[in-house]
Amino acid sequence: MSLLLKRIAVAGAVFVIAGAAVFVATIFFFAAVFFWFREFLGPAAAALATTGSLLGFALVVVALGATIAARFKPKPRQRMDWLIELLNAPDGLSAAAIGNLIGRRIQAFARENTQATIVASLLAGLALGISPGLRTLLRDILKD
Repeated sequence: MSLLLKRIAVAGAVFVIAGAAVFVATIFFFAAVFFWFREFLGPAAAALATTGSLLGFALVVVALGATIAARFKPKPRQRMDWLIELLNAPDGLSAAAIGNLIGRRIQAFARENTQATIVASLLAGLALGISPGLRTLLRDILKD
């Protein structure tokens, strides 16, 4: 098993165990709230007051979650900013410079995403191996 899968498994186990502990602690907390309300109110009113406090707690959690999630929204930007800059480049930019820039971008992407690059290469090789039409097309492109 790879190191990444081991880390994911450990993180998942920690998340489940901690989540279960928080769930049980929440149940005990609201049971204590119920018993505290029961000292002042009857059983039915204490249950209603506990339900109201639980719903209020849920609303607070949802509001906090929404404000925190709003901070994590991706900043609006275009994925192809580098291509737009390239298209707006001065007229003196040669085709070789454009090819060099695109090649460097592809190489950086391949270095950052090695597994995806390997899978894409294997799939492309499989497609070329299976399809005679793709092989002919590639051969014609490379001849010119």
